[in-house]
Amino acid sequence: MTASSRSGMLIALLTALLSRGVALAADDRDLTLTVVDEAGCPVAGAEVGSFIGNIVPDSTPGNLKQGELTLRWYYGPDAATARITDCHGQVKLKQAWLFDPDFDHATPLIACTKCRTLMGIRQVSRDDPGKELKLVIQPTCEVTVSLTCRELEHLAQGPWSTVMVHKEGLRLLERISADGEHAFRLPPGEFELGAAARDTYMKRPKLTIKAGERQKPIAIGLVPTRIAQLVGKTAPELTQIKGWKNGGPVKLADLKGKVVILDFWGHWCGPCIGRMPHLMELHDKYADKGLVIIAVHDDSVENIEELEKHLEKIRKEDGNGRDLPFLVALDGGGELPVEGRHAAVRGATTAAYGVPFWPTYVLIGRDGIVQGAIAMHRPEHVARIEQALGLK
Repeated sequence: MTASSRSGMLIALLTALLSRGVALAADDRDLTLTVVDEAGCPVAGAEVGSFIGNIVPDSTPGNLKQGELTLRWYYGPDAATARITDCHGQVKLKQAWLFDPDFDHATPLIACTKCRTLMGIRQVSRDDPGKELKLVIQPTCEVTVSLTCRELEHLAQGPWSTVMVHKEGLRLLERISADGEHAFRLPPGEFELGAAARDTYMKRPKLTIKAGERQKPIAIGLVPTRIAQLVGKTAPELTQIKGWKNGGPVKLADLKGKVVILDFWGHWCGPCIGRMPHLMELHDKYADKGLVIIAVHDDSVENIEELEKHLEKIRKEDGNGRDLPFLVALDGGGELPVEGRHAAVRGATTAAYGVPFWPTYVLIGRDGIVQGAIAMHRPEHVARIEQALGLK
């Protein structure tokens, strides 16, 4: 390589580093937000954040409990602390509070008075930092949401419920409740609610708040999940399975006398992959005591060979290197609707169980009867598995 070539490469490298330095510096720019009322007057002491919620961890790892609704940020080390406007109605905001460093998307920006009688909402994107932004806060409406599910009353399911609020595809608010009753305030505008309770499908009704509205009562009747309706009944058979890994084909009818966990998952689902090590531990600990785990992958890949390629990539990325030790069934049948669910699912067996989200785990007793959905990260659900195995 000639001296001139080396010089040219060095210049190119320095230019690239300089450009990256400029980009990083741009990422650190502050955003100046001015909050004003409908008359255009600056509002001092207004809270500014990107998300309103009342979900807080409790003393049991992985569990959540109901707290006070607070305004906070999605990201950053100070995410729990809203920022306050000064006497000029202004506040400096950092990109770290607004944006996930790994994704380029808009984020909601919320400003409100402490009692939330005035509130304003707008989107902010990465193109906005460095600019002066204005947000108008308006009188709010108190929204009260009552969630019921007539069918679940006789199933003796828990009353835990949640309501989310979205605007233009962005989540603004999430509230959990122990009694199915929810109250919060919103400014005029068009919104979409996401309402669900334990063992129900989520409903997504539209919500319009007109200027001048001060009270908005909403009653939402929820639909129980297919799994909740199957409790106490014979488990639906695995149907249209188009491929098996680590054995098979297997019928649930042939597994009577065993305790079965059906793990509905997808290689594309981060939480599904993240909890696989726990499933492996359960397999290692209880397989010789009568536990059979069948990981039912949705119909999003053509065949087992394609799934194997995804699994090989996952094994390399997570550094574990261990293959799945239990049965894997590749669902077939294409995209199918589920009654009561707002979206279709991929796979006939997945549809037969009406899977509400991924991952979903279904516990089936030795008698072939569905005992219900379980959560792998909660100790009491592991205790349910041990009880079904006759170990408790």
